[in-house]
Amino acid sequence: MAITCQGTMLLSMRRHLEDLDNRGRRCNIRIRGVPEAEGSTENVVEILTELFQSILQQTSPQHIEFERAHRTTRPRTLEDGPRDLICCLHSFPIKDTIMRKARERPTWPYRGTQVALYNDLSPITLESRRALRPVTTALRERDITYKWGFPFALMARHRNGWISIRWPEEVLRFMEELGLPIPVVPNWILGTSAPTQRTQRGPRRRETRSPSAQPVRRRRNPTFPEE
Repeated sequence: MAITCQGTMLLSMRRHLEDLDNRGRRCNIRIRGVPEAEGSTENVVEILTELFQSILQQTSPQHIEFERAHRTTRPRTLEDGPRDLICCLHSFPIKDTIMRKARERPTWPYRGTQVALYNDLSPITLESRRALRPVTTALRERDITYKWGFPFALMARHRNGWISIRWPEEVLRFMEELGLPIPVVPNWILGTSAPTQRTQRGPRRRETRSPSAQPVRRRRNPTFPEE
């Protein structure tokens, strides 16, 4: 009983920390695909201001105030392409307006390339969404409307309301109510791809000592007598 109670408390704390992390990123936007110049210092604020004004189709440029803007800190490699840009806007309404407009199409043209805009989410949230990819794929195949909720939840339209998944054990009920096949979904809370099974260990071997074996006695050092 005590172990179950502690487990519930830890899961609740994890969900609370995830929610706090996402709230701290509320004004952030992640931009993917902006070319990264080789060996030069770029003005990220200027780049993003130009991009956002293009997305908003502003005839008269509007001042967009940034708290900060920078590239991600992962090592730069040619194979992975340009690093993402992350910015924090001073105003959430402006950030929300940009993201609403950005959702009208998957990518946007910028300086001869295509870029995509995303909400900057907690790593825990991203891992949870990846785990539920088999579920969202099934929803799209059946043309069922769904959305993500905060704190973490996957919500799908059902009859005259919504049903949701918040915890791994709710996946089965969710799919059955929608009449969808049950997929294999990793447990995003435990970080396992399948139910964990405790490894069964064999009986511990006992050391057998030969009857003729005698314990080794330590020789006394005459130079340094024991106390």
